Parts: sequence; structure tokens; C-alpha cells
Amino acid sequence: MYQRDIESISRMLDRIWRTDVERINDHLPKEFKTLSQLLNSDEPMVETKGGTPLIFDKDELLKLAEMTPSEIHDKLKLPFILLRRLDLGRGVFQVLGGKNELHAIAKILGVTRDFKSTSSIIDEPFYLYKPQVFKLKRLFRTIVVVGFAFSES
Repeated sequence: MYQRDIESISRMLDRIWRTDVERINDHLPKEFKTLSQLLNSDEPMVETKGGTPLIFDKDELLKLAEMTPSEIHDKLKLPFILLRRLDLGRGVFQVLGGKNELHAIAKILGVTRDFKSTSSIIDEPFYLYKPQVFKLKRLFRTIVVVGFAFSES
């Protein structure tokens, strides 16, 4: 009976924890737009999960366009999402997205990384660390969004 009580309490706490994490991440985008779409928009923005607009700075979009090959502008989805993975230790962030987003971030940071997948989704995680995240946020304050997670599951 004692073991069942512990499992029940654990499930309840897990549900509460997940609800809190969802609330913490209300600022994450509900939708993504390509760099081309945002550059051609009078008001470059996407909606967040919380229902508020996430507005992109046009100068940052132009800077990103200069730093990335033009042939991916219609495939590069924004904003970039960096997930603060608390289960991996202090200062570890997982980059979310497909090969275009990961290649763009690696190029911006000058990181040599061979993403083996030819599909749009990369199977192996790409991690960044605090100094790299600070550099990205300095360059692209409105294009990079940090979310929070407590485990990969």
C-alpha cells in the first residue's frame, strides 16, 4: 500500500510540474514562419502559445539573411528555439529545429558540425553552452527564444 501511495503522489506531482513548465513556456511560438516570409512582411511576427505576438526586428532579419545562403531563406524557420535542458546540467541548451536551422546556428557561431541527416529533422541533438547562447542572443535578440525543459521525455 505504501508503494502505491508513493506512485500516486509521484504521478500527481508530475502533472503539476508539467502544467507549470507549459505555463513557463507560454512565450514560445505557436507557429513558425520562414525568413523569406518575415522579410516580406510589413510587420514580421508570429503568435506565441500564450497568444501574444512575438515581433521580429527587421534589422536582425536582414543581418540573418546576409549570414545565411539565400537558397535556404524560404526554408529557414524562425524563431530559433533553444531549450534550456535542466536535466543535462547547468548552462546546457538544446537547439530545436531541422537541418536548416541547425546549420544556420552552427554557421553563425562558427561551429564545425556535420549534420549527417538528409531529412529535415536531425536525429542527433545539437547542444550549445551559455557563452554561445549569449553570443546568439547578442546578435539576434528577437530571433532567438529560450524555452525550458526538465527532461527529454
